[in-house]
Amino acid sequence: MSREDFEVLDMNYEYDLDDDTLFIYGVDESEYKESLTVDESFVLDINDFNEPESFEILNISDLLEVDSELLLNPLSVNGFIEVDSDLISVNLNFVLGNKSYEIEKSQLLQMPNYFKLEGFYANININII
Repeated sequence: MSREDFEVLDMNYEYDLDDDTLFIYGVDESEYKESLTVDESFVLDINDFNEPESFEILNISDLLEVDSELLLNPLSVNGFIEVDSDLISVNLNFVLGNKSYEIEKSQLLQMPNYFKLEGFYANININII
């Protein structure tokens, strides 16, 4: 699938302050198939179609180098997921702060496509709940 022929995934955002863990998960119900542990800070869940369904990022405030309180109510979050024959990439863009103070942060998570997932590209529309 090329970037010109992409999907848009509607996903929800949840942040656990106590564990400093970010959860991004699909709005539409799909059948969970398997969790793929990317590294010590990133877990990717796939559905029956071998497409990314949700992911979990541990210690996200450390990765972004921000105060964890800023992640409770971000101003916006968006990004994309890309799977090709060699690599799985998730790129998230955060706008954090309030009406008088904003900072932008990005986090790119990549891993080899050991799982042999099929090519996939999707923009992520993230709802802050």
